[in-house]
Amino acid sequence: MSFSFDEKCKRTFCPLPWNHSYLNLDGSFHVCCTGQSFGNEIMMNFGEKASIESGYSTIEVMNSDFMKKLRLDMLKGRWSSMCQRCEVTEKNNGVSRRNLEIKTHESKIEEMLESTLEDGTINYPVTSIDYRLGNVCNLQCRMCNPRSSKLWIEDWNKVVPQNEKVSPEVIESLKRYDWIDSEDLIKDFKEKSLHLEHIQFAGGEPLLVPQMSRILELCIESGNSKNIIISYTTNLTHLPKKVLDLWKYFKGVKILASIDAVGDLNHYIRYPSNWDEIDQNLKFIDENYESLNVIECILNTTVGALNVCSLNKIYNYLSTFNFVVKVPNLSNLQFPSYLATTVLPAPLKKLASIQLTQIKMSHIHILPDHQKYLVENINNVIQFMNSYDGYRTEEFQKFKKFQNDFDKLKGLNLLDYCREFEKFI
Repeated sequence: MSFSFDEKCKRTFCPLPWNHSYLNLDGSFHVCCTGQSFGNEIMMNFGEKASIESGYSTIEVMNSDFMKKLRLDMLKGRWSSMCQRCEVTEKNNGVSRRNLEIKTHESKIEEMLESTLEDGTINYPVTSIDYRLGNVCNLQCRMCNPRSSKLWIEDWNKVVPQNEKVSPEVIESLKRYDWIDSEDLIKDFKEKSLHLEHIQFAGGEPLLVPQMSRILELCIESGNSKNIIISYTTNLTHLPKKVLDLWKYFKGVKILASIDAVGDLNHYIRYPSNWDEIDQNLKFIDENYESLNVIECILNTTVGALNVCSLNKIYNYLSTFNFVVKVPNLSNLQFPSYLATTVLPAPLKKLASIQLTQIKMSHIHILPDHQKYLVENINNVIQFMNSYDGYRTEEFQKFKKFQNDFDKLKGLNLLDYCREFEKFI
């Protein structure tokens, strides 16, 4: 059977189930990072989760019944539940991860389809990997969790709603992500390394994890590093010299800097980040990108209730840079829902909508075509924010309680950073 990239297929097709391997923080394999919130661990044919320690080969994981069904659903125009984030983004007129992957791999889509058998089995190499090497992190971001940052482990049950609390056994397990020290990780990487074109590192904080540097060294030793682009999702609080010295051996480095606000508000949201350090590191990249082998640097801003009314400050800040892209990549915070923009009272939603519309009008013409999606995603933020009235439900009460409880632990006060909430708190 031959599959074609027809209109039905185009509605839901994504290249990632063909060429991508995503290793999550706990050592389990998922389809991709965008869908990880929806329980998309890859399940093997006997009901076992595919993990780094389970011993399955890359071919066995990629051609499990789970992955075969997912690919067939995509080819037949059916959305999978694990693809909900991309589906919601596209329904709100945003540019999804799926859209971007299709553009990136446009020339290889026919080859992917030709490699697909009638039952969904493929014979196609993994060319892209995404490694989340445990929960080592130096920040405790409000929208994060103990799976992604060890700093959350002790505080998690003190501040989250009852239905999100976890057992002492789970808390203890989050302290021990020993798989990143095992030979299983090295074995998995070597198995996939031959055809690699792209490696994505996130965390935790990937620039602080020694296993990340070891993987770069293996790429260099293999002689394949010159064909690989490395991407980082990083809070940019640290730029270790040892890591920077390795970058020159690769095809290029892309940086997605997780920055949600300018100045003290970023410290409040991404506690306890130091704005001066972040600002200094971003300017260092802007001035030295050629010698660092950095080919792209974009701010990745997670848009939630705390920062949507202050996004204009990020755009003003970015206007001072030369190499760093002058428009951030905006991503709607969807989970936990009580921190999302949908919980805001109507006057704040109106304020944010007006500001964002003005930003779009003033920035639509300053980017090259391949980056215009960064401006187009502003519509997605506005539509998502106004898609649901969470203020009139218990969601806003959860928002207030969470901020209050977290602030008490850290000696902070919401109104010192977000004066716009004064009439509503």
